[in-house]
Amino acid sequence: MAIDIDGAEAYFAIGKHSAADTWQRYPNSRREGAVAESKRVLSRTLGRPMREDEEPYKAGDKTRDEYAVYEHALYLLEGAETASPYSGSAVNIFRSARSEADQFQSGKRQYIAPEALRWLGYSGTVVVRG
Repeated sequence: MAIDIDGAEAYFAIGKHSAADTWQRYPNSRREGAVAESKRVLSRTLGRPMREDEEPYKAGDKTRDEYAVYEHALYLLEGAETASPYSGSAVNIFRSARSEADQFQSGKRQYIAPEALRWLGYSGTVVVRG
């Protein structure tokens, strides 16, 4: 399934998502731009392309790249792109596929929507061993 504005519109459909009204408030051109930017940001952050060949969602799926992109797009539209680490509205995630301890030591961080992190399978915790 392609990660695009059509998928985002289906994801945020009225009656299917609690933020549907918020999503619809923004002009289509801004929603399209947010989806494209979100896809780039998450791909760069994860150090891999977003998976666009996943089977359709089924109950119990814990990770979905397309849902992470759509959640982060909404987050960008709501102004999180200007959030600071002090505002309490952004969540730190480390940028590479290296171990969390190595990432912590390198200090490479990116602000990602909390719900996007959950769809990517991140627990929100950092484990430092050693």
